[in-house]
Amino acid sequence: MKVFAITLCLLVSTFLSLSAASKGNKITWFKGIIEYHNGVEIEGEIYYDYDLEIISLKVGNGQLKVFTSKNLSGFSFFDHLVNIERNFVSIDYYPEEKTNGACFFEILKVGEMSILRRPKKKSSIPILKDEEFATRYNSLCKYFDYYVFNEKGFVPLIDFKEELLPQIKKEFKEEVADFLSRRDLNFNNVEQSLMVVEFYNALHEAKKSGIVYAKLENSGK
Repeated sequence: MKVFAITLCLLVSTFLSLSAASKGNKITWFKGIIEYHNGVEIEGEIYYDYDLEIISLKVGNGQLKVFTSKNLSGFSFFDHLVNIERNFVSIDYYPEEKTNGACFFEILKVGEMSILRRPKKKSSIPILKDEEFATRYNSLCKYFDYYVFNEKGFVPLIDFKEELLPQIKKEFKEEVADFLSRRDLNFNNVEQSLMVVEFYNALHEAKKSGIVYAKLENSGK
């Protein structure tokens, strides 16, 4: 009975969400895949409601399925609006404010310091029209909380200066000092902090490939 009630609530919430959104801008569905915890995958058309953290999946027979982060290990879809594959994973995350277990995180970069993000609570991410999404995609960062995942676990990007920068400087002291000296960065700015993380990841990849920092600089870094 409890499972039925939860499923019914999800369906009602999804219906209301889709109905409300359709009264404004057109909802865009994306071709993608959802994956259960047992590894089984289902292809279909995906709509992700950021506010409710609910995945709606339309399969070939017209059936609509609804999922939460507790039902899936992850999902992915090709976002034709910005021409990228977007990947999401369900992770048990318990920050100090104690959220309810499993949450969807979008994987932005995989590396020595992987970059993930999830919507801020009650962020009300705007539904953009197709023609304006590509030009405003980067401006949406203010609606998300960003995280770095490394051997220490999750580190919120807001703690970049205190938690991550010392490690980055310790591992690549000269390279990072040179990189920062060429730029006037504000570490309270999400995009600028991410720039340093991506540079750190690039240094690790270059080191594995035997490429020295000077060559990175000459290639336009």
